[in-house]
Amino acid sequence: RIPVIHGDLGMFSFLPISKHTNTELHEPGWLHKPASFVCVSGIIMPYKMRNDDGDTLYGTIRNELSTGPHAILETEHLLGQDGPGQFVREWMNPLTIGLFAISNSVLPKSKFDDLPTLYNERTYWTGNWYVPKSIQEDLAAKGDPNFSSSGEKKNGDKNTGKDIKEIVLEFIESQKKMEGVPPAYIGWGSMVAVSPEHMTRTAVNSLKLAGMSGIVLGGFAKLDIGMLLKDDNETSEDNEERKLLYEYAKNHVLFLQSAPHDWLFPRCSVTVHHGGAGTTAAALRSGVPTIVTPCIADQFDNAALIESSGCGVGFTKPLKNISSQELADSILKCCAVVGDKGDNESSSNMCSNSKRIAITLGEEDGIQNAIQAITTFVTTRLDTGEWEKEFETRLEQRIKRPWGFLYACYRMLFYNSPFEE
Repeated sequence: RIPVIHGDLGMFSFLPISKHTNTELHEPGWLHKPASFVCVSGIIMPYKMRNDDGDTLYGTIRNELSTGPHAILETEHLLGQDGPGQFVREWMNPLTIGLFAISNSVLPKSKFDDLPTLYNERTYWTGNWYVPKSIQEDLAAKGDPNFSSSGEKKNGDKNTGKDIKEIVLEFIESQKKMEGVPPAYIGWGSMVAVSPEHMTRTAVNSLKLAGMSGIVLGGFAKLDIGMLLKDDNETSEDNEERKLLYEYAKNHVLFLQSAPHDWLFPRCSVTVHHGGAGTTAAALRSGVPTIVTPCIADQFDNAALIESSGCGVGFTKPLKNISSQELADSILKCCAVVGDKGDNESSSNMCSNSKRIAITLGEEDGIQNAIQAITTFVTTRLDTGEWEKEFETRLEQRIKRPWGFLYACYRMLFYNSPFEE
């Protein structure tokens, strides 16, 4: 038997089930636990659905692993096979360890004071896991598509023969001479809100309203300067506005499809992003204020985290409902810009908080902490046979005493500590 260790860049919104996590249902506090359980049930549902051949995902797994030395026996129930009640029961009482790339300096684990004893003992806040900046730069120089946009568009032209660092540094220096402040970063990773055209207009218009330059990463939506002119249903007034945005972007915005975050972010005045776990961590490591415009799930938690840390602005509403003016106001609030731009007092506080957090994160070694936690698990529970015994007990529980859906709901509603048995 081979144990599976759960590893995650952050918590998944409503998991673990705790009064300190959130769902997207906006339920009252007394309904939070059952609401979280409903969300867990939604995760399990696709596993129970049948495909065109009449098989569930569990059935497909069994068919694939029905023979050979590692075959799953019919008497062995898979995790989740008995429904969301048993699934959440086991999630909150894990057999192995859970590793979360979260820093205690940003989100103290001690804040979660209502976690089950077993969950608390077997989960670790290790600190961030990330590709070191030097390796990111090396990969960018080699043209790795995850870190490089060599030849991307700037001012509507091609930067033939230039690598990503040269393109970005030239742009930053030219904009600093004109504006007196580095450009803002705007990128939404794998998110698409309304449409790529809408996202491009929001990014450029917010920069225009703030009177700032910016670096916009295309991401999955492939944001590009050409999208400013796309709209088949536009009026003549809309067309004129798009042309103005296009002209502004040609002079003040650099579009890239990808770039190394740990190298780019510290060179910007502020970062604007969707609040994904990895991007939020990179933004906090950069030492500059950040703005989270969430779209789904844990991104709202990360927005609240940024707001409470004093390192920037976290929106409570989704990106699709955020106006260009609201985003522009937030950019100015975060930027310690010269002249009559920005809120110097608030931006000064955000800058100092951001630098303080970045120094602390820089002293952590999340990968080494994760390795140590795994090593300890192997030597104290796997090599000793303790995990094997506990796994057999858990299999027996799944078969003979699983939590049903209604029983799990009952515990969520009426037990102060529903997962303590």
